[in-house]
Amino acid sequence: MSLLLNKSNGLEQYARNKRVQVELTEKWAEKYKDKGIGFYSMHPGWADTPGVATSLPNFSKVFSENMRTMEEGADRTVWLALQPKEKLVSGSFYFDRAEAPKHLL
Repeated sequence: MSLLLNKSNGLEQYARNKRVQVELTEKWAEKYKDKGIGFYSMHPGWADTPGVATSLPNFSKVFSENMRTMEEGADRTVWLALQPKEKLVSGSFYFDRAEAPKHLL
């Protein structure tokens, strides 16, 4: 089963699970669009956390100089949570306090 954790490639599994979250957000936004409920996905940026260091040690080592602090990552999450829904687009993906593309080209 492809959704089982593959310890040899944690980064790939993490990315797949995040992709599922983005897709579910789009589906829920469409399904409940007439109910006044907003659904949003976001990426806080890669933060230098113990979880990243433990789960993705090679990634953590390679990108450690470019990672955000935990506070910077939390800031983006809190920002999204506090926005009035009128300022957001349901089903959208947010990065660095702005709507961002959901797909890589």
